[in-house]
Amino acid sequence: MNTCGYIEIDDASIYYQVSGNLRGKPLVLLHGGLGSMKDLTPIHTYLADEYCLIYIDLRGHGKSTLGSVKLSYELYPK
Repeated sequence: MNTCGYIEIDDASIYYQVSGNLRGKPLVLLHGGLGSMKDLTPIHTYLADEYCLIYIDLRGHGKSTLGSVKLSYELYPK
């Protein structure tokens, strides 16, 4: 079962997806600087039975919007 949606932060919509073992230990998966959560698909098979996988498209990547703030690595933790 997958759960997905958007979290509004400042004026950006940050996309997330939760899958795997929803009763397992949570594991947040972040893609590289020029990628998206799709880059992490190959490891899903190896982790899904044990972990509750939380994928996030960083601001301005994949299904997340950029918003009006200039993109920078300092914004990623927000």
